Amino acid sequence: MSRYQFIEQVATTEPVQVLCRVLAVSVAGYYQWRSRAARPTPAWEPAASAAFSRHAQRYGTRRLRAELRAEGHAVGRYALRNWLHRRGLRALSTPYDNAQAEAGWSTLKTELLPNGGVFTSLEEARLEVAHYLDTYFNLDRRHSALAYRSPHQFECDFLTTIS
Repeated sequence: MSRYQFIEQVATTEPVQVLCRVLAVSVAGYYQWRSRAARPTPAWEPAASAAFSRHAQRYGTRRLRAELRAEGHAVGRYALRNWLHRRGLRALSTPYDNAQAEAGWSTLKTELLPNGGVFTSLEEARLEVAHYLDTYFNLDRRHSALAYRSPHQFECDFLTTIS
């Protein structure tokens, strides 16, 4: 919360001049802030929120940017980084493992079991891993090694190219 937002909330019970002095801001600056028209929400923000949720908070700025660009939104990584930061959101992260297999398991564990979670049974683990690999990982998840395309999209593009 900014100092101006705090002043606006408390101004119903305390004088604005006193609040401004205590918070070391000018009274004129506060009133200028209040008179500004609210900035419209960029069209990419609701799309970013939907994509971040749809991918279960697995996408960082690079994959999220690729996802939004595929949907027709022009947005930069730094704008996305600031947007995530302002909302207190953080993508799940893993790939400084040395071996490729270790990196794959690390990604699987991080994205499938966030915050050190555990499966309740072996059957649940089998179902979740199967869904993650067969559905999400191959059809939806954008891979940096494939120019931020899913393996399915990469294969479709490849088949289109060679036809």
